[in-house]
Amino acid sequence: MNGTRAEVPLPFWVRRLLAWLVRLRLRLGGLEMGLTEAGWIFAGSVAGAWAAATSSGNNLLVLAAALGTGVLIAAFVEGLRMLRAVPTGSLAGTWLVPPASAQTRPLARLPAPGRVQIKMPKGLHAEIVDDGTRAWLSLRAAPAAPRGVYRLRSLICTTAAPAGIFVLARTLPARLEIVVPPGMRAPALHPLRARFGMDFEDLQRYAPGEPLARVHWRRAAGRAPEQWLVKRFHDEELTEDAALTVDLRLHGKSLEDLEALLAEAWALVQRPGMRRIRVGEKAAELGQGILPAARLLAQARAQNAPPPVVEGRLLSLAGP
Repeated sequence: MNGTRAEVPLPFWVRRLLAWLVRLRLRLGGLEMGLTEAGWIFAGSVAGAWAAATSSGNNLLVLAAALGTGVLIAAFVEGLRMLRAVPTGSLAGTWLVPPASAQTRPLARLPAPGRVQIKMPKGLHAEIVDDGTRAWLSLRAAPAAPRGVYRLRSLICTTAAPAGIFVLARTLPARLEIVVPPGMRAPALHPLRARFGMDFEDLQRYAPGEPLARVHWRRAAGRAPEQWLVKRFHDEELTEDAALTVDLRLHGKSLEDLEALLAEAWALVQRPGMRRIRVGEKAAELGQGILPAARLLAQARAQNAPPPVVEGRLLSLAGP
């Protein structure tokens, strides 16, 4: 024995038939149900057992068919219980989820170990997981998740747990806000203009959260972020009343350059001491956290008008 699992090959037409059957869904009120591939094979076996038992009168076949039917009923009931156990209170509130990151919140246990998938906008993935000892809600953003503020008033929850036979889906009410700020990226063509008013000192290894305007891009070309070098400056500590202004004008540059500018702003507002940010015509205080800044940057769009006033540091796509 080599420890590998043997698989029974299925004829091509059987695989095509199963693929079509798996897409079938039946709506019962607010519930949508279907069978997995394994579920169709099992249900077909149970139906065959009943047909054989009916035609032969064999008590053992009747018993086997009855047991299979009991498994189907139990799997459906337990899957329904899993969906009904999803706490609607967990589908509320505000989540700040930067690209390439995940947030989790603990929940009460589900009736059985398993997963409940939650349909999300593109680039986001959410699920409720019960591993047999604890349960939690996980929300992840892919590295390329589009920035934005997503306000969801209903969510489709789907599970094949606990037996993997039925696929059950149910729409639940929600009051969920998901804020996806800009992701970290290098400027496509041009270095960003950041007015720091400080003298250059030396180069040091990049650390997450460093302003992207300080990355030495010629040395960073083709390298992973952990190998980047950043420029250090004299007197670079932020003051208590530090502010940041983001100019949303393109100045002849591309939208990809604007995305890099917003990513730079997001890195800056996470540094200690930042108190206020202005993004185009809108401003926010950061005394209670960076969520207001995340909202402004997530919703920012290119503008033709300059900022009404420049507060603190200026990030702009304008040439030097």
